Amino acid sequence: MRIHPLHASPWIPAVIAGAGFEVMFGILTVISGLELWAGAVILALAGGVLLSTAVGLAVWRAQRRFAPDIAGMSRESATLAYRVAQRGQAPADPEVRAAALRIAERNLASAGQTRLGLTIALACTLPGVVLVVLKGESGLGAVAAVAVVVGIGFAVAIPRQLRRRVEALRAAD
Repeated sequence: MRIHPLHASPWIPAVIAGAGFEVMFGILTVISGLELWAGAVILALAGGVLLSTAVGLAVWRAQRRFAPDIAGMSRESATLAYRVAQRGQAPADPEVRAAALRIAERNLASAGQTRLGLTIALACTLPGVVLVVLKGESGLGAVAAVAVVVGIGFAVAIPRQLRRRVEALRAAD
């Protein structure tokens, strides 16, 4: 079953994300040999609740943000417009293409706001991750450092990709 952010109830992806976080945290706790199980359980539950809340709010906000762009469209057409706004060839249907362009423009407008916050948050975590790597205590620190650098790269690259997508959809009109 595929959960689409335009049509799913916000609590479904929220619960899946929170439970997934808790399972991954538990696996990492076992792999790292941490012996403070009570603290690990509390951290996993707190992190899962925070992630669930963030994902639920993000899905809810996305549904509200894109509602005017897909108003009056069938579920399939709205899903196609959302997908085409991200990638793929522009559809022949002018209604779907116009909705995809509106969604892509809305994504581009919000990308500038989120890019700065994401870049700052990731950049703030990078020194701590680098210190863990330099101390040589954990191979997971190296994985975290790579993840932070990749995240910063995505934060920088996404607006450029969205601008190209908007241009491609405008050219298809």
